[in-house]
Amino acid sequence: MTRIKYCFIILFVCLFISCATTLNVQVKRPAKLDLNGAKTIAVLPFSPYQIKNSADAFSFIIDTFLLDYNKCSPDEKKCLDKLKYEIETALSKSPYISLINSLEVQSAIKNNYLNPADVYLTGEVINFFIDDIIHKTKVPVDYYDIDEEGNKKKRTEYKEKIEFSRNVKLELVYQVVDSSTGIVISYKSADISKETGYYDKKSELPSAYSVLEYKIIDLAKKILQELQPYMVNKSIKLLKDKSKNPDMKNADKLAKKNCITESYNEFIRIYRETELFEAGYNAAVLQLALGNLNTAKEIMEELYNKSFDKRAVDALSDINNEIYQAQRLKNQIEKQDEYLP
Repeated sequence: MTRIKYCFIILFVCLFISCATTLNVQVKRPAKLDLNGAKTIAVLPFSPYQIKNSADAFSFIIDTFLLDYNKCSPDEKKCLDKLKYEIETALSKSPYISLINSLEVQSAIKNNYLNPADVYLTGEVINFFIDDIIHKTKVPVDYYDIDEEGNKKKRTEYKEKIEFSRNVKLELVYQVVDSSTGIVISYKSADISKETGYYDKKSELPSAYSVLEYKIIDLAKKILQELQPYMVNKSIKLLKDKSKNPDMKNADKLAKKNCITESYNEFIRIYRETELFEAGYNAAVLQLALGNLNTAKEIMEELYNKSFDKRAVDALSDINNEIYQAQRLKNQIEKQDEYLP
């Protein structure tokens, strides 16, 4: 049997070996920042690097009225506009916080009026550069000569090949400010960079903006997670049954079909009748998948007290973290409700 055939058979067999069932569920996470019950927010323009001002929250906000964006790189301006657009677009659809026009907030700050936004996001670029890199390599080129006797002879020469790539980097600082007090709730930095592949001509290199476009979208998502609750995908893995219990197999099949409640009912029944660790564990994590966190904790604690199995300890840690995150989310929403008129 050849090595290739042997590897193919192994791969084919692996596809049919039963593996542990994994459920993917969406879980809502609290905003990473505590915005003190803020109901409204504004996103102010980000100052470009070429017009870099003081890092003081108020000074470079007021100066944005005077900014001449024609003095900065068009690519940098497109990057900053894209970042602001992505954040504002998401916030405008948010059920948790209302978006206020940034011009109104800038005007209020400049003229010392009552600020219409509870909090605002602002920032500035501290570094933006475009580095076009020249790559020189020697590549073999074959030639064929005919000698006096008519024989064809090969000779190889090495010629220089020149290619180009573009490396773009943007670094910025941003902050969230409580408009009523001027207190900076959060001050963070972020940097994004990417290098392109190789191109034969420098004129073929993509624009700096197009190089960073998807990185900017990712950065906007990261910033949004600080400002409002967000969804994440969570994988919940069931334990494989080693007892060969046919009821366990049936319960696992139900989980695979996403019949979570029915699968839980089977696993908890088996656990109560047999005290099989895998059945109790799976019942607990299925309650976690259903969002019944306290029930999941009760079952897993009972399981640990009977078995002292490390797997139960690890699962309890995960369940406790979910309970903590759920309580933070509840507190954030309740605090916002307190500030409703």
